[in-house]
Amino acid sequence: MNQRTVAVGRHLCLLASALVVLAACSLNPFRKAEPTPEATTPVPTMSPAPTLTPLAPTATIAVPTATVAPTMTPNVGILDARYVSDVTIPDGFVVQPGEAFQKIWEIRNEGEVAWPEGTVLQHVSGPSLGPVESVSLVPREPGEIAEIAVEMVAPTEPGLHTSYWQLCIGAQCFGSRIWVQIRVQAEE
Repeated sequence: MNQRTVAVGRHLCLLASALVVLAACSLNPFRKAEPTPEATTPVPTMSPAPTLTPLAPTATIAVPTATVAPTMTPNVGILDARYVSDVTIPDGFVVQPGEAFQKIWEIRNEGEVAWPEGTVLQHVSGPSLGPVESVSLVPREPGEIAEIAVEMVAPTEPGLHTSYWQLCIGAQCFGSRIWVQIRVQAEE
């Protein structure tokens, strides 16, 4: 420890000791006890409502606390996923307004562990392009490739539309984002 840390520690100890002494002074052991009232029939009385007197501000003391080391949890390995290829619907594919289509991606498990039960391909941004927001996946071991299909519907507005998706477990997403990009042709 450096000298400054030691000096600050001493000051904090002195200040804490002074506060303990001040607190102890407010407890007067020499005060006479109140006499106990004689047994009589109680007479109801009206007493004035108490008034509140504001307290003087008190100093706040920052007391250092000990840091507890976190408990170790077993390393379950890293989850990861990487895009391999588009099986259907390449980027910029032209579709008609409102046309239904199926997008299929090939994704490889690039992680250290298998994708667990409950892993889904989740829509994360852009237009969802259809009736589903996520698709459940079959667990894949590291190095295995999955073909993931999502049923989609093109928007009715002409133009370029890109929808982004990612593998997720609950609220935690992992791996690279993938996308489908379509061009909706204007009606003639």
